[in-house]
Amino acid sequence: PWKWRHLKSVIVPSVQSPPSMLKLHDFCNRAVEDIFTDPHFQARGMLAEVPDAELGSLVLPGIVPKLSASPGQLRHTGGAIGQDTREILLEHTSLDLEEILALEAQGVIQQGPAAHTGPA
Repeated sequence: PWKWRHLKSVIVPSVQSPPSMLKLHDFCNRAVEDIFTDPHFQARGMLAEVPDAELGSLVLPGIVPKLSASPGQLRHTGGAIGQDTREILLEHTSLDLEEILALEAQGVIQQGPAAHTGPA
């Protein structure tokens, strides 16, 4: 992209290499493939392999920031669109199951595939 070409060609050469900027040029030359093999990204858990009901597993960006007492965790990819429609409508609206089924029959709402079986 333009911003990286500009950063490398104009800004990086103009910096007098203070210690905080020594690795800026290396960062600018990163390709997506490099991120997957970078030991720092691996050690920090910046890429997380997450189970997915349809695709098996996906690699997603990890949780940032990592807090020592509650570092966060990715447990699933979020599931299919509409998989929780009935549950949400039953829990958070005054609609009953019969009304929800009628709305589905009319095409107003759509219930997706069954919810994921792993933890939320």
